[in-house]
Amino acid sequence: MDNNVNLLASDGEDEKNNIEAIKLKTLKERLFGPMEEGSLRGSVFALSSIAIGTGGFALPTRSVQIGLVNEILLLIFGGICAYYSLSCMIHAARNIEDKDYSRIV
Repeated sequence: MDNNVNLLASDGEDEKNNIEAIKLKTLKERLFGPMEEGSLRGSVFALSSIAIGTGGFALPTRSVQIGLVNEILLLIFGGICAYYSLSCMIHAARNIEDKDYSRIV
């Protein structure tokens, strides 16, 4: 039991050291430095590129299937929905006076 407590304490200390190391890096180093394997930035980049790439390849096919006018209407509708949902999140963030995404949602 004591070993588990020590492991938890050392994990917390490692996390504090990692946060301090990140704070010491400049913005340029954090944004344009090499991506480490399994890093958060690398994971976000991979997921974003997959989602954007898939949507980009599907857009012309869907346009042919449903027609150009309907496609434009769907894109406008999607933009309005995205704007509304982001507006709701901004409103919620201001009401609870917090900027952390996990607490807002």
